Amino acid sequence: MTAKEILKDLVAINTIADRDNTSVMDYIENFFAPLGLTVERRKNNDTGKEILIARYGEEPAIGFLGHTDTVDITDGWTTDPFTLTEADGNLYGLGACDMKGGIAAFMAAIAETDLSTLSKGLAVYCTYDEEILFQGIKDLVDTE
Repeated sequence: MTAKEILKDLVAINTIADRDNTSVMDYIENFFAPLGLTVERRKNNDTGKEILIARYGEEPAIGFLGHTDTVDITDGWTTDPFTLTEADGNLYGLGACDMKGGIAAFMAAIAETDLSTLSKGLAVYCTYDEEILFQGIKDLVDTE
């Protein structure tokens, strides 16, 4: 899948303030598992939200970090915020720039890499709640 195709899927998942981030974490897990990454999800007992850690190989030498939540929809949208729309050479959709675009880019890059040629491992960290209270990154720091 291309980054644009992945981004289309991610934008379609409503993650405003990650009220429930299960769907987006399911998508990311289902993307990485067939590539040979081991996926671990850790649920915060207070919020019910999850962080996701995916790894390939031993001793990760590179890591990718992204948050899955978006801000709320504001006035001024001229397109459906949950449909990736291309206009004037730009892509529009809730989270397309911050941060679903970045997540889509590293997901596509990992999928296009022959992971068996890596001399060291890689890791992916997906958090939640970056747009409001930063609880997801706190959960990650507490577990790593």
